[in-house]
Amino acid sequence: MATERDGPTTVELPRIGTLTQRQQRGQDCVWCGVTLRAGAVADLGPRRLRIGDWTPQWYPRACLKHPTGPAEGGPGPQATCPGLESGPS
Repeated sequence: MATERDGPTTVELPRIGTLTQRQQRGQDCVWCGVTLRAGAVADLGPRRLRIGDWTPQWYPRACLKHPTGPAEGGPGPQATCPGLESGPS
């Protein structure tokens, strides 16, 4: 997990194949999937993805609840993000 001194590109991300297209494009948080709004995002820096001999970049972003990844000690981002709370409303 990232520490305070880690830069945004040192944060370990979920595997890109597990993310939705909106998460891959930076429209939704890579951790919890909440739709991001201008001014309320954490830019996680450009990442390279190797596909055969093609190396595109992608630009993951996160909500402000998870700028360095899921909460430590919890089961994942679901523990801290109200956007994924399940159960009766």
